[in-house]
Amino acid sequence: MGAMTYLPRIASLFFFSSFLVAPALADEEVPTDLTEVKAVPTNPAVPPSGGSIAQLVAEAGNPAVPQHVARARFRELVVSGPAAVPELGKIYINKKSADLEVWVAARAMGHIAGKQAQATLEKGLQSKRVMTRLGAVSGLELIGDASALPALEKGLFDPALMVRAAAADALGKLGVKSSAVSLNRALNLPENFRGGNSLFVRRHIVDAMALVGSVQSMPTLIDALEDQDTKVQDSARKAVEAIGGRSYRVGSSISPEEIENWKKWLRLNM
Repeated sequence: MGAMTYLPRIASLFFFSSFLVAPALADEEVPTDLTEVKAVPTNPAVPPSGGSIAQLVAEAGNPAVPQHVARARFRELVVSGPAAVPELGKIYINKKSADLEVWVAARAMGHIAGKQAQATLEKGLQSKRVMTRLGAVSGLELIGDASALPALEKGLFDPALMVRAAAADALGKLGVKSSAVSLNRALNLPENFRGGNSLFVRRHIVDAMALVGSVQSMPTLIDALEDQDTKVQDSARKAVEAIGGRSYRVGSSISPEEIENWKKWLRLNM
């Protein structure tokens, strides 16, 4: 899963997973899991704060706050339910909110779900701020409503590499076959290469194709068996086997014979 082009680098991201954010954003960042780490059972209990939504977001998104306290404050936000969404939305779109506060607000809305939360996050995809757009994709992935498909598909073509990779992950989880069209188109975008070299986002796209499981992706995936990036090749191999329901492997590496067999499969089945 995923973290990618524009990655603000702070000491730790929300829930203190290894996703780091940086003031100057770099395309070369290797993505890590964007999901939250579950609280360790030995963490001391944290009593409810009784604070406002803004106070809870500030504490949950403060890297100086102990992790178990930050997690507890986030749970308070989620438990607040739909009534918290208007205030969370204001924090989420506020240009003065810190990156981690934007992330906390987006993730909280994703967990709360509902039409208002989804509409707020979809609107966030139009923001000029990368963290707002990344939070939108992450929140929409949590909501998991297929009606967000058009917004997430647009995310595949976002200026920020990290947002494109996160959008691919979200589409893979949704698993709607029609998204194969956008995934196919996104795989070989010039923006997904640098200096002629494949960028990691392409592996996310191939993995999403496998999860979506549409035969419409097979021509693109079979071409990817000969990709310049061996990791893309490996992902494409797993994808064609999952979608095609068979294997033509004759060894650990992809052979010309294996590729030719998949091309024959394509001619017979499409």
